[in-house]
Amino acid sequence: MKDKTIRVEMLGGLGNQMFQAAAGITLAQRLGAQLELDTSRLRIDGARQFSLAAMNVDADVFTDRDSPLERTFNKIVHQSAKLLGARSPRRPTGWRGPVFTQTNYNYTPDFHQISGDCYLRGYFQSPKFFAGAEDTVRAAFTLERAISQYARAQAQEIGEGCVALHVRRGDYLAHSGANAFHGLMQPAYYESALELLETKFAIQKISVFSDDPDHARAMFAHHPKAHFVRGESEYDDMYLMSKARAHIIANSTFSWWSAWLDPRPDALVIAPDAWFSKQATATHDTRDIYPPGWIRLPA
Repeated sequence: MKDKTIRVEMLGGLGNQMFQAAAGITLAQRLGAQLELDTSRLRIDGARQFSLAAMNVDADVFTDRDSPLERTFNKIVHQSAKLLGARSPRRPTGWRGPVFTQTNYNYTPDFHQISGDCYLRGYFQSPKFFAGAEDTVRAAFTLERAISQYARAQAQEIGEGCVALHVRRGDYLAHSGANAFHGLMQPAYYESALELLETKFAIQKISVFSDDPDHARAMFAHHPKAHFVRGESEYDDMYLMSKARAHIIANSTFSWWSAWLDPRPDALVIAPDAWFSKQATATHDTRDIYPPGWIRLPA
């Protein structure tokens, strides 16, 4: 029985949860602590599911034990706070120790000063939060157990001459608030990225991945090297994207992780230089999200 516990609040989709878990994995490894992943927020929000069970994360999954009435109350408080533009004041269920809250999107060095039990609350969207534990994080996020036979077969078609290109729309488009905050990558960004990669190596295939395949097909119909891939699950898509020679990612933690999981030291990654919309970028510091060596182009 480990004498320290690091508990991490899970929220968002697969990419967000991977960032949160990576921070927890790093801290737990350094402290020799037990790692717990708290899925209570996912139950309150209701729109997302816990997505890491199919991976190799060494952690206990913690879910709140509130009564139905307490859960309803917490949900009302949480939704009210969101409408007011504030973080939910809800105290983590059953947690009496310190809470470390990331207040913006940038890396905060005091994270690495945590020395005991701690509850982590935030997005932790920077590789600096798991610096020094990269091998452990890669091992935790192996996708081999989660992918389909289709993905295993498709992986043979993605190799040295392939570019994985991600078009993220989905909730970024469907919800006005998400659209205003995140923004959408424009065709000019992808064209500039492909032109740049053509100077780096001979592109044989452009594997296009998207949660809006019809739009993606229309966007790249004129590219003779483009082909459109959609796996049987989000794990399939992330796995297949990670196998490409080069990566053109969207402003999406999903494609961020697909590129980062490419283990080659000379991996070519192109990312948008603005992670959020112009309006959101003015108040949210995302400069630490980019690993060294990634190429940033205007979005």
